[in-house]
Amino acid sequence: MRYLLLVLILVSCMALSGVDLVSADFASALPAGWTQMGSTSTHWVHSATNNAGGTTGELGFTWSPSENGTFRFVSPAFNTTMAHDMTLSFKQAIDWYANSFTLSVQISTNLTTWNTIWSSNVVADVAAQTVNAQAPWNWGNSSTTYLAFVYSGNTYNINNWWIDNVSLSYTNTLGTGTWSAATYYPTGDLIVPNGQTLTIQPGVTINMASNSILSVQGSLKALGTGTQKINITTTGATTTWAGIDIQNVAAANDSTILDWCVIQRSIDSGVEIVSSPKIRISNCEIKNCSVTGTGGAIRAVVSNIEVKGCFIQANSSTQDGSAVCIESSSPRFHHNRILLNNLTVSAQHGALTFKTCDLNNVIDNIVVNNSFNGTGAAIYLYNCSGTFKRHLVANNSSIGIWVNNSISSNWMEIDHIDIVNNGYTGLLMNGYVRLKNSIVWGNSSSDEINNMGPSNRLQVSYCCVRNGAAGIVGEDPLYFLNNISSNPLFVNPTESYGTGYDAYSANWRLQDLSPCIDAGDGTTGEYDLDFSPPDIGLYTRKLKPTIYSAADLYPDQGHQIDLRWYPNEKDTSWDPSSWYHVFRWSDDRVELGEDALVVSDPREISPDLAASNSKIYWIHNNRILTYLGQVKAMNRNTYSLIVPTIQDSSATGLHEEVFVVTYFDTTYYWDSIGMSGYSVDNIPPMTPQNAALSRISPTNFRLDWNEVTEGTWQGNSYPETNPITYLIYASDNPEFIPGPQNFLMQTSEPSVILNSPGALRKFYRIIASDSQ
Repeated sequence: MRYLLLVLILVSCMALSGVDLVSADFASALPAGWTQMGSTSTHWVHSATNNAGGTTGELGFTWSPSENGTFRFVSPAFNTTMAHDMTLSFKQAIDWYANSFTLSVQISTNLTTWNTIWSSNVVADVAAQTVNAQAPWNWGNSSTTYLAFVYSGNTYNINNWWIDNVSLSYTNTLGTGTWSAATYYPTGDLIVPNGQTLTIQPGVTINMASNSILSVQGSLKALGTGTQKINITTTGATTTWAGIDIQNVAAANDSTILDWCVIQRSIDSGVEIVSSPKIRISNCEIKNCSVTGTGGAIRAVVSNIEVKGCFIQANSSTQDGSAVCIESSSPRFHHNRILLNNLTVSAQHGALTFKTCDLNNVIDNIVVNNSFNGTGAAIYLYNCSGTFKRHLVANNSSIGIWVNNSISSNWMEIDHIDIVNNGYTGLLMNGYVRLKNSIVWGNSSSDEINNMGPSNRLQVSYCCVRNGAAGIVGEDPLYFLNNISSNPLFVNPTESYGTGYDAYSANWRLQDLSPCIDAGDGTTGEYDLDFSPPDIGLYTRKLKPTIYSAADLYPDQGHQIDLRWYPNEKDTSWDPSSWYHVFRWSDDRVELGEDALVVSDPREISPDLAASNSKIYWIHNNRILTYLGQVKAMNRNTYSLIVPTIQDSSATGLHEEVFVVTYFDTTYYWDSIGMSGYSVDNIPPMTPQNAALSRISPTNFRLDWNEVTEGTWQGNSYPETNPITYLIYASDNPEFIPGPQNFLMQTSEPSVILNSPGALRKFYRIIASDSQ
């Protein structure tokens, strides 16, 4: 990650700042807490000599009494939970007598299982020397760790072993387990080993050592909250470190997640990720970081990372990507804010840079007020593919977006982007680009779009471009379709172009009457939240009420539905001028009589007119709409109204009708997309009562019954609203089931004339139906 010179300096610094785990010089006596194991005899003694090469006073092992075994001199317990790479150093000299024996230094966390740091099979004298050896972190990582000097063999074979200046230390910090809320000062690099997980809890501050790195070889879970962030920084504004380094992490490791962290003051990228899967950075602030190279805040190569909801500001680099540089990846990069970053070397590009990436999941980012040394681009896309969608690129010092795409099969789709008030041209391209549903406006160059390649490599449709086709260099009229050149009418944009204006605090939403509303490409099946054609630009408006249900009212006698809708986005507080009106699309069944009141604007229907019981019609888009009712806008989550239908669904058809809701205030009115619905009479009529047969002539009978005027549901009666039809059935079997085979006739009257059945005996059934 660092250059060679920096590595050498780092090692030198760490050597000066190592942490001693064990330190003993045996100057005047055996240190307190050390114990002998392996014999009841005293072989380990203090010696007032300096045979090992240190100062006077050292540890000695003597042969007497002669015995065979393993004899340890064991340190007190010490804590190695923060020790990554342990270094052993001691001085020794050996006075051999006969045969061979083994000397060693061992480490244990339980006094039972011992790991050997250093050992020697001795067959001759050894003059004074210094021994150095390394112990891996997993031989420790315990709050109770022990160091032992060990003689193995027959003590008769040695005269003396002299030991002095014992040191066990570490220069890098082990990252494993859980770090709870506190402030930590890691020694050297903080290293999370392969197969291990370091979990950092909310409220932790980690003050990294100068020039150190946080190396993740396993899994890091830094899980802060919005109110208790995790700070990874240094002790002061003038002290720097070298960032989080995640390289070649094995896929078997768990995910690395940085959530609600503040990462700052790195001079070698805030986070660098190379060939590592399962990395997520969310809700983080990465600021005041730099790099001699690419990616001041984040650099990722061959890593399909996710970065979301992050605030990336005031970072710098000498090459592409003063804030972020991602290469050869398919990132999920969304809802981030990238501002005030600086590219310090000329002819480099991108506060946000993607090279050879799939951009389908790069959406909803804000890239504003970034600076460049000369002509650079706020966003640089090199040989990328996919759809680059929903971004704000505003008030950067030079080019808004530069697309350099030489692959003819990789058309770069740019969709729903605001490229506004940048210090040079809005879109510079040398490749294959389809730009649609975007606003390119107010950039300092007279050319809002500059195509440096053949004209057939640029397609612009459903966009708002200042000066229209005249604002584009290298444009072919065949590929400039359905665009507008009217002022997009932002709510509160910056006053002019360049970094001298605060684009982040500006309001780039569209005004109520912006020409960009509903002017986007609706031919692809894309709709805004209010089901209308898409708006041009990043920020869509939800000005139309949205009907989400036109359902039959159940149970009832028909001729009405329950209409429900979501509000217009302006319905946020009490406004006496704001109402919802409900209409039904009318058809040939509507005849505008002399008493009809016709309006050309729904705002003409005042509360008094609505209460007059007049028949009110609205002529809109060459269609007659029948006024059905109104609801006061009262900042509710949803609204509903029971509205009448003309005809119920029946065997003759569904008889669907289309309903429209309008919202209006003093500014304007907005009508919803129509939704169809139908009503059903789902309460059956009562059974005909008191049926009677009477002869009226030698050949005819009259069948009479009581007229049915009500229906029943769960023991309650309801007046019938639909016409009643009576179906007459006859059979010579009193238990017959009515069906087509025994159907006689139907009538709307409670009486029919029947021919005499002659000598045959007939039984009759009457069924009342209110189905149309």
